[in-house]
Amino acid sequence: AAITRAPTGGSRHKIPSPPQMARSLALLLCLQLAAPVGARVIAAAPPPPPPLAKSPVDVAKTTVGSFATVGGFGFVFTALQESMARSGVSGAARTAVPRFVFQAALANGQRWGRVSAGFAGGRALGQLARGADDSTCAMLGAACGGAAAAASL
Repeated sequence: AAITRAPTGGSRHKIPSPPQMARSLALLLCLQLAAPVGARVIAAAPPPPPPLAKSPVDVAKTTVGSFATVGGFGFVFTALQESMARSGVSGAARTAVPRFVFQAALANGQRWGRVSAGFAGGRALGQLARGADDSTCAMLGAACGGAAAAASL
């Protein structure tokens, strides 16, 4: 239990108990010991940048790979989510549940895949056009991702 007392200013504050003080000091000591390790990690050289897209084939590979990876994840995620949401269905409607789950998972997986492919493919296209990876490439990727996410253009 903490002891309270009123200082001269009129506000009340708590004086930590000895176990609380011991925990605070132990935490402070751990942080002091961990600081040099963290500084070495931060000071380490950054990883090399990923390779730039140098041909239209690289742009296509990046776009298709991103669509397949993120779209596949979106499909599996939605299929699990929809399966759990529809697990309580009984009777004759139960036979239609797999079809509804598949349709929802396919639609969501394609949407996630299109957005990801737009971002990654647009950035790769910018790299191909500019010969470098800079903010213009990132903006082109964002524009392509937005266009891929749009219901209509």
